[in-house]
Amino acid sequence: MDIALIIHEALIEGGGERQCVCLARALAQHGHRVTLYTSAYDRTNCFPEICKHFTIKDIGRGPLPWIKKPLFVRGYLDMLRLAAAIENKHEIWNPHHWPAQWGAVWLKRKLGGAVVWMCNDVPDCHQNARHPRSLADGMKAPLYWSYYLYDRSQNRKVDLTMFLSNWAASEFQKIYPGRTCVVRSGADPTRFAPGGNRTGIRARFAFAEEEFVLLWLGIFMPHRRLEDAIAALRLVAERGVKIRLLLAGSDRSYPEYLSSLKTLV
Repeated sequence: MDIALIIHEALIEGGGERQCVCLARALAQHGHRVTLYTSAYDRTNCFPEICKHFTIKDIGRGPLPWIKKPLFVRGYLDMLRLAAAIENKHEIWNPHHWPAQWGAVWLKRKLGGAVVWMCNDVPDCHQNARHPRSLADGMKAPLYWSYYLYDRSQNRKVDLTMFLSNWAASEFQKIYPGRTCVVRSGADPTRFAPGGNRTGIRARFAFAEEEFVLLWLGIFMPHRRLEDAIAALRLVAERGVKIRLLLAGSDRSYPEYLSSLKTLV
């Protein structure tokens, strides 16, 4: 098949970027024709070893490239350019996250094909409109409603929306129309191959053989509530269970959050 993956930005080694580029590589390895389109690409910092296995086309920013916020304005302008610039037909448009599905829907209307959206996280415009977290957010509620209504009108043109969990799919179905399914995200077999040096890893962190080790791997972000995991393991340890928590990942996005976690240990 001829498949186009779309992601708004491919600038860092984040979880969403890894999911997208690993899928592109796997599809290419299975004989599909794969092209990844993006509005901004950092060849050095976005998984260069993975991205060398398929074609990436950096379309560039849309009008008024100096505008960074609000994000939906930046996304709308970038997707306008992306949809206008792409002239190659593809059987499947596979956007990842928001707002890539907008560009995919416009390309479907322009060139044909089907849109299969890897949504992952439900857009929060509906929640922000109905449940503002501050007075300032309350004043922005009409803007969030407008954004939600436009987003809803675009999303209903998607052929299939995919999620990583049943919970995310159910939250999406409460406020958006359209077919959904759940596709679990698997581990990258080239990075997490069996046969690792368990003894060496335990020795590196001074973990005893009888201790149960819980590994969390990802980007440190406040909304992931790692402080809850720390508190939970403390309760388990107080019951006499020999257990350790190993947190591994990047703190480049929220360095202050990692600092706050260290005070809890």
